[in-house]
Amino acid sequence: MLALYIDNDIVYTRNASANSCVINKGNARLKSRFFGFHKMPFHVEIIGALDQICTLFQQYRI
Repeated sequence: MLALYIDNDIVYTRNASANSCVINKGNARLKSRFFGFHKMPFHVEIIGALDQICTLFQQYRI
């Protein structure tokens, strides 16, 4: 998944016990994040307004 954020601050935590993303109102004009495959649940917390464009990619097997 490719996510483009406008005026947001993103804190992404990924380790053995956590897989999470916290999105706050920020002042950075544009940020992008590329999220790959998840081996555990992905938790998202949104605090404030969210301006996001998201593109999901799926691999097809032939």
